[in-house]
Order: sequence, then structure tokens, then C-alpha cells
Amino acid sequence: LIEPTRGKQLELVMSAAELRETLEAEDLPAGLRSFVRIDKDRITLRTTILTTTASTNDVYQLIERLRLRLAAAPVAPGISSEITGATPLLIEGQFLLLKTQIQSFATALAIVGLAILIAFRSFRAATVIVIPNLIPIAFTLGVMGWFGIPLNTATVTVAGIALGLIVAD
Repeated sequence: LIEPTRGKQLELVMSAAELRETLEAEDLPAGLRSFVRIDKDRITLRTTILTTTASTNDVYQLIERLRLRLAAAPVAPGISSEITGATPLLIEGQFLLLKTQIQSFATALAIVGLAILIAFRSFRAATVIVIPNLIPIAFTLGVMGWFGIPLNTATVTVAGIALGLIVAD
């Protein structure tokens, strides 16, 4: 069904029709049968990859490398692959949440700055109020970057809380 070529790479050596015939065979091992679903116009073969626990960024990079390798892999006509499952879905959700939080922080900062500008009716006063409150946020994010602490849902929330303190001051 699959032959190893050049080390760890795998190459599919049969057509989609031959694959269907092989997977529909009665002598297919029971353990393998649980990973195969054969429909009228589609065959689904599920493969599970186990890895050690890693950071979100490491898992994201692994998924992207797998996507690139699957896209470049030689396969017979009628055969395609896609990465699915809970882990890729959660990783995508975390990146979207992080992006949204950064956009929300920027929007809230603009609104707070505008509110202070309106309240004090002076651009200079608004700058004097907002800038000193942003310095600790920038410093904290800079130190996090310096020490390699990644931005994630929890760490980005700190900036939002600090922005709330600007309003409270």
C-alpha cells in the first residue's frame, strides 16, 4: 500500500481504484478497519500522529510543515489529504483569539485616547495622560519578547487590564 522511499518519506504506489479494492478486501485487519471509512464516492483513511506536549507555536509550525509536505507529496489522481482534528482547530482558534485581542486592545486604546481628548479638550493633556500609562505596557511586552515569552490569550489580557487602569487613573 505505502512504500518507504529515501529514508522516512512515504510514497503511495497504487491508484485510487486499487486503494479502494485493497481497503474493501475481507482480509483487512480489524485494527486497520477502524481507521478506514468507505463511502460510495469517497474513502477516508484516518492517521493519528502523536507528539510530545509543546507550545502552541511549536504545534502550529509542525502542522504547517505537515501541510507543506502533504501538498508536495506525489499521490495518485483522485487521492487528496487534509489535516483535521481537535488540535489544529484549537491552534487556529487560539491564533484568531490572539489576533482579535490585539485588535480589541488597539481599538480600546484609540477610544480611551479619544475620550480623554474630549474630556480635557487638549491634545497635549491627552498625550501627557496616555503616554506615561502606555510605557509600562510597552516595557512589559518588550521584556516578554526579550525573554522569549510568547503572546497568548493570558499574556495579551495583561495589556487590556493595564489599559483599564489608564481609565481608572
